[in-house]
Amino acid sequence: MAGTTLDDEEFMGLALKGPAARKQYLDVLEGAYGEELKAGNARARRLLAELVKSHGGASGTPLSKEFFERLLPLLPKADQLLFLKGMQQEAQLTAHKALEEAWPWWRRLWQRL
Repeated sequence: MAGTTLDDEEFMGLALKGPAARKQYLDVLEGAYGEELKAGNARARRLLAELVKSHGGASGTPLSKEFFERLLPLLPKADQLLFLKGMQQEAQLTAHKALEEAWPWWRRLWQRL
């Protein structure tokens, strides 16, 4: 795997094949981005957010779980808390938007009252 890049879709596919492949995949991610994440700060939190989208796998999968177990602790504790708070706020905003789109009749009824 010496010539594998992190953007390689084949490598991402390999990470979905089993525990040993996921470990190897996460080793490469940690090696590539570990120092930047350990530095902490807003830039490190943005980097982790981008990595979640591009390399974290689908939510609820073993890869996603192991991704967070492995990379989130690299951030300093204060940055971990800020990152998780940001994720929570984003999830709430997404849920509110979905609710607004799903219940337009409820909103019209409420506005009439």
